[in-house]
Amino acid sequence: MNKKKVKRIIFASLKGIGLVVAIWIINTFIAFIPFSAESNAIHVIITWLIADFIFIFILVKTKQLDWWVIIPALTFVGVLIGLYFVPINSNIPQNAIELNNLLSEKNENKYDYAKELFFAVEEKYSSPIRQYVLEPWKVFLIKDFEYFWNLEKGKYADSSIQGRMYRKLLLASGRFSKEEVIIHQSWCRNSPHLLIKITHPEREDIWADFWAVDNFPRAEVNKTYEFGLRTIRPCDDLIGTGY
Repeated sequence: MNKKKVKRIIFASLKGIGLVVAIWIINTFIAFIPFSAESNAIHVIITWLIADFIFIFILVKTKQLDWWVIIPALTFVGVLIGLYFVPINSNIPQNAIELNNLLSEKNENKYDYAKELFFAVEEKYSSPIRQYVLEPWKVFLIKDFEYFWNLEKGKYADSSIQGRMYRKLLLASGRFSKEEVIIHQSWCRNSPHLLIKITHPEREDIWADFWAVDNFPRAEVNKTYEFGLRTIRPCDDLIGTGY
């Protein structure tokens, strides 16, 4: 492969990555300037699609976009998707272990312990709708348990990160097996939605939904989240039985 072709590939790859970054910035602007976290998700998504189509159409008409750029752009999107699903590590700090042990010892019933731990984890963070577009590094790049655990109270941690941390703590307690605490990957309208399913021998499964606890009640649905409930696609209602 000659140097000219190598340079072309490198330049096209950078343009492809730049294309994804530019679309991300456009969508972030749309999500928080004309709209807000409280805005109807369908309206935001439709606006995203229209704006992205117009942007790409202009690039095509001005001959700034071809397969040399599109392929690296799609590859970069694939890498981001892969990074999103990389699990958090098991670097559990001592202060998390101590709290986990305290709650476990406090509750003779392990399901009561799981409930109290859920709210202990949940109250540490905020998880507003579409916040991931403002802080993408917390979704794609940082996978360290200790980093998230030691964030200042009220800082953003994606609900999927919270769910994985919660599961690791349940397992670390020694009171649940991996077969009893299961990661369930679901979806909302356009984004992944991670749930933790806790099996129970005497009742229906108990669901831990860190997205739902932060986003109900909401404008469309006047329901409050109870431990054990979950929301399913398109994430505009709660189902199940509270524990």
